[in-house]
Amino acid sequence: MTFALEISQYRKYLISGARKAFSLSTEDAEDIVQDVLLKAIANENRFDPDKGKLKTWLFRGLMFMAFNRTKTERVRKNVLRNLPLRIDTSFIQVEEQITGKYLIAAIQKLSPTERRMIILRYVGDMSYREIQDRLQINKVKVGVTLGRAKTKLRRHLMATGMYAR
Repeated sequence: MTFALEISQYRKYLISGARKAFSLSTEDAEDIVQDVLLKAIANENRFDPDKGKLKTWLFRGLMFMAFNRTKTERVRKNVLRNLPLRIDTSFIQVEEQITGKYLIAAIQKLSPTERRMIILRYVGDMSYREIQDRLQINKVKVGVTLGRAKTKLRRHLMATGMYAR
């Protein structure tokens, strides 16, 4: 039996565990389990049957990934709460269009690297690790560059009156 086939038999067990442990919807649990299974296949050589069961190894990966995803979503919600965008679920209001134009103008003032990282992080919903892998740069540089880019964005938006502390 191939490794991929072997781990796929634990899919329902992992989805159930994700739903119960993190109060996730079925769709969110399925997304996380899909990521866990793909990561497990990519890291097949790291599994050591002498150290434990495959089911336990997969569940540990699930817990780690689900915890990180929920933590990242909490942080992202806090960041988004501080952005000057006010989203109306029915229609975009004039004020939001103006704010969006200022935000786009501020993003365009960033260096190409900063702009790329901001877009990957907040539009592409990528983690620092994913940005590091995508751009083939050091994870520390990702954090430093994103920090500087956010500071520049904040300053530009404060100067235009679109961001208040």
